[in-house]
Amino acid sequence: MNSIQEANVRLEKHQECTAEIVALNMAGMTLQLSGASDSTNFMWVRFEIPNNGGSCTALCEVIERSGTRIRVRFKHLFPNERRALQNAIGEEVEAPETLEANVA
Repeated sequence: MNSIQEANVRLEKHQECTAEIVALNMAGMTLQLSGASDSTNFMWVRFEIPNNGGSCTALCEVIERSGTRIRVRFKHLFPNERRALQNAIGEEVEAPETLEANVA
């Protein structure tokens, strides 16, 4: 990733927050939330794909939490957004069933 990017996170129906993307790969990302969040296992995250790849909205599953820093894995990416993300970060795309790691 070229620089720190911001993401919008929808934790519950009416709870949204912003976050900084700390790390990003084809499996998921690490986010630094702007504040405390309620415990939730799934969230929608909207972010800009690096290198002018466009925007992406991903359904994510929390796999690790430490205070306001969370690590998530992608549970769903639309195919065109998955291709754009792969092109932007230059990783091989894994089959969806083998992936590990303020929606407007």
